[in-house]
Amino acid sequence: MRKKVTPKGASLSEVFSFLSKVSSREKKIVRRLILAMMLMFTSKVLNLLVPFFFKAAVDTVTLGAIPAPLVRFLPFLASPEMGRTFTATQVCASLVILYGLLKLLSGVTHESRNVVFSRAQYAVGRRVTRMSFEHIHDLDADFHSHSRTGALVRIVDRGT
Repeated sequence: MRKKVTPKGASLSEVFSFLSKVSSREKKIVRRLILAMMLMFTSKVLNLLVPFFFKAAVDTVTLGAIPAPLVRFLPFLASPEMGRTFTATQVCASLVILYGLLKLLSGVTHESRNVVFSRAQYAVGRRVTRMSFEHIHDLDADFHSHSRTGALVRIVDRGT
């Protein structure tokens, strides 16, 4: 039985150092990566909020009144001293509209992240490919004369 050997350069810190080396040359790529991460975080947060608003809308319809947890979270909904009070129907309609808007915003931020990240992804991919190609060309002649050409092509194709 062969012992499983972790390949050199497989640690996460080495991957991040390589990524920072590859992307730090162009500030545009770094900005795009940061913006893509911010959009991804925003999309995830919005996506997490969606079911809570849907639950609140369903609870409002089921109870026929504004649920107590919702009143605790948004006290202006049911307190006459803070202005006008809202009916359960108004609150339910508002929650359904808010649910739809959150779902829409979650999708928009997700797709925006894809648009922003795609340019950075291709730029970094091109740079990694070029660096790999330059590395292969910089290897000594002994490596090229004694290595199997098919294995080298397979390694380059896999990207490992």
